[in-house]
Formats: sequence, structure tokens, C-alpha cells
Amino acid sequence: MVDRMGLLVDHRRTIRIGIVVLAFLAVFVALDWWTFNFQVLPGVVTWYPPDALVFALLLTLGPEFAPLFMIASLISSVYIYQFDAPLFGLLIWAVILALVYGLAAWFLRRIRFDPQLQRTRDVLWLIIIAAGVSLILATVSTFGSVASGIIPESERFTALSRWWLGELTGVLAIPPAFLMHVMPAVMLWIDRGFRFDRQSVRMPSGRVIGQTLALLATLFLILKLNWPGNLEPIFLSALPLIWIALQFGLSGISLAIVAVNFVIMMTPWIFQIDPTHLVSLQVQLLIVSAASLVNGSIISENRHSKSTSDYLTASEILRRQQQVA
Repeated sequence: MVDRMGLLVDHRRTIRIGIVVLAFLAVFVALDWWTFNFQVLPGVVTWYPPDALVFALLLTLGPEFAPLFMIASLISSVYIYQFDAPLFGLLIWAVILALVYGLAAWFLRRIRFDPQLQRTRDVLWLIIIAAGVSLILATVSTFGSVASGIIPESERFTALSRWWLGELTGVLAIPPAFLMHVMPAVMLWIDRGFRFDRQSVRMPSGRVIGQTLALLATLFLILKLNWPGNLEPIFLSALPLIWIALQFGLSGISLAIVAVNFVIMMTPWIFQIDPTHLVSLQVQLLIVSAASLVNGSIISENRHSKSTSDYLTASEILRRQQQVA
């Protein structure tokens, strides 16, 4: 009877994992279709978060789910970007994509990377691995596209740098928020099923609303005003981001970074401008995202250390009082 119950639980867990994988694929396709509008060269976009979404799944469920990248890549190449290339070549690229991200997830697990990003070292390792993975994939993709004639030889370096920046910015924007706010709930559902708790749902406080409005107002001024020399100082968004980090640490800043990225990438539709205009914002957006993540993680880790220290001090005082008594 116990074995049957165990098999039933495992069967349900397997079904839930399958549902999660299908849901991530659906979101991947939706994001991929949307980011297709950011294409500045064949197969090169200014911001690409779909891969980052699947990477967050690998960091949580394990590198054995890397073949999911193959399926997602083939869907993207054949149905969304519709590359004029042999299916075998697209399959090779899908294998490389899955292999590189799978090895990255495996390596992070080997060095005891915490998907909850509890320590500053976890955030730093995520940034370093994201930069390395993006550079490898950008190099392979660009040289392959140039060799096959998809991208002109004269655009090789431009394509490589934009591919790398677009992939890296997406990886720094999406996984931290998903790893901290989405994946814990997903894993809880996979293990135990859905249990809705009304007490866990809280209305945003006045401070949160004020920070959100300040961030949106700053982005509006950055993108809408006519700055000297056509400069758009995205770095000014760091001011409300610092406010958010000081209040909520990495947990809050991860959500704010997602908001900043999405708002900036929606400017072609909001202000009716050419998507190639986003290229000039890539470096600033990347620096702001990385710096804000590190800042938020340092604040969160310091608070955790102080709380632990206070707890140990209180425990020691209570132990001594009990000895005296």
C-alpha cells in the first residue's frame, strides 16, 4: 500500500513537472514572438529574455532539462524567425544552445550556487556565467551566420556585440526575479500541489506604490525628454532603484529590474520610434541591471548577517541567564 501511494505521488509530480515545462515553452514562444520585433540584423535582437526564462528553469529543476532548449530553439528558428537554413544546421545550433546552458547550470550546481540568490557570491557567479555563456553563443551564432551568408562579413563585429549584449541583458533581467519569486511557488506546487492561501496575498503599501511611480516617472523623463546630444541617461534610473534596494534588498530590486527592462523595450510602441534606437541603450541598461543586482544582494546579505548575529547574541544571553538561575 505504501509503495502504491509512493508511486501515485511520483506520478502526480511527474505530471506537474510536464505541465510546468509546457507552460515555460508557451511563455518562451510568446516572448520570442514579441522580441522578434527587436531584430536589428538577421537573428540578432537588442534584447532577448526567452533563453533566460528557460535558464531559470534549469537552475531550479536541474541541467537534465537542457533538451528543453533544443525544442525551444527549433520552434524559434523554424516558426518565428523562419531562417532560410537547412534543418540540420538549425538542429546543430539547438544542440549547442542546450549544451552550453546545460553545462552552465551543471557548473553552478557544482560550486553550490544557491538558486535563491541568498549570497552576493551567487549573484556574482550568475553575472559571470551569464557573460561567458552569452559570449560563447554570440560568437558561434555570428560566425555561423556570416559563413552561411545570413549576415554580411562587414557586420560581423556589430552582430557579435549586439547579440552578446542582447542575450546578456535578458539573462540578467529575468532569472533573478524568477528564481526568487516564481520558482519557489512552482517547486512547491510540483511537490505538494496547489494550496491557495489568502493570507499570503498582500496589497502593496504606500511606499511600494510611491517607489513604482518614481521609477516610471524617471523612465518617462529619460525616454521622452530631448537630452543634449540625443543622450538618454538610463543610468538615472539607478536613483529610484537604490531607494528600492535599500528598502527591499535583492527581492525588490529583482522585480524592479524586470520592470525597467520591459518599459525600456516597449518604447518603440509607446513613443512610436524605430526599434534600432534601442541599440544605444543596451550598454547603459546592462550596467544598471548588473550594478543594481549586486547592490541589492549586498544589502540583503548584510541584513541577514545582522539578523543572525542578533539572534545568536540573544540566545547566548538567554543561556547565561538560565545558567545563573
